[in-house]
Amino acid sequence: MNDIEGLSNLEVAEVIMRNLDEGFRFYMCKNCNYVSSDLSFMKSAGTPCSNCGAIDAPQKFLPLSALLLREMICYFYKRAYERLEEWKVKLVEDIRQRVGRDYDGEILIKVRRKARGLYAKDRDWQKYLKKIKEGLLLDSDDEAKKANEAFLLYSAIPPEEYMAIVTMTCTLLEVLLNDLLALIAGRGDVQPRMSREEVENVWGFRRKKELFKKLTKISLNKAIAECSEGSFYSDWGEIMNRRNKFIHKGSPLLIGLDTAEKSFNLAKNCPFVFAELQNRFAIVK
Repeated sequence: MNDIEGLSNLEVAEVIMRNLDEGFRFYMCKNCNYVSSDLSFMKSAGTPCSNCGAIDAPQKFLPLSALLLREMICYFYKRAYERLEEWKVKLVEDIRQRVGRDYDGEILIKVRRKARGLYAKDRDWQKYLKKIKEGLLLDSDDEAKKANEAFLLYSAIPPEEYMAIVTMTCTLLEVLLNDLLALIAGRGDVQPRMSREEVENVWGFRRKKELFKKLTKISLNKAIAECSEGSFYSDWGEIMNRRNKFIHKGSPLLIGLDTAEKSFNLAKNCPFVFAELQNRFAIVK
C-alpha cells in the first residue's frame, strides 16, 4: 500500500513528520519473515500470514532506528526547502539591483548549480563566469561577476541541511541492508549461516555486497534492479561516494541540490525496495 503516490517530496516529508508510519505501512510475519501491506494482517492478530499461514501478531517491518532516521531526513529536507525558498526571493531582488534584470528564482538556482558543478570539476574561473553569463543572457563578464557576487551572498546550497540528508540516508540504507543480511544469514538453508552480530561486524559496502552474493547467489545490483524501477542502486552508489569524499577529503561542493534530492528519493522508496528483497531472499521455508 502506497499512500504517498502522487505527492511531491515536500508533501511526503510533511506526511511522514506527522506520522512515522504513514505511507509505509508494512508489517512482517515473525514466523517466516514475509512482509505484507495487507490491512487485515496489520490490524488483526488473528489473521493468518498469507505466506506461511501462521497466526501471530505481526511486527513492524521497519525497525525504530530506520523510522527515526527517515523522520530526521524529512525534517532536514523540509528545512532546506524553506531556506531555499527564502533564498530565492532575496536573490531575485539582489540580482535585479546589480544587473538591472528580472529573473525567475528557479532559473537563478539552475544557473548557479550548473556553474558550481563546472567549477568543482576543473576549477576554471573563466569557464565558471562564462556559464553564468550564458545562463543569464548577460552582456559582459563584468555583469557575470556582479551576478556571482549575489550568488556568493545567498548560497544556493544550504550545506548543513543537504549534508545531513545525504549522510543520514546512507545510514538508513545501511541499517536496512544489515537487517536484510541478518535475516538471510539466519535462515537454516543458507551458507554461511551467521548471527546478527557477525553480519554487523562485516564492515564496508563492498564486503556487504560480497556477503549478499555469497548468501543469495546473485549480486545486490541485479537483485535491486529486479525488485525496483529506475536508478535506485546507482543513486545509492553515487550518494555514498559523495558522502565519503565529503567526510574523508572535505569536498562539500560535491553535495548539492541534485544529490540531496536523490538521497530523499532513496529514503522515500527504500521501504518498498527492501520489502521486495526480503520477500524474495529472507523467507523462512
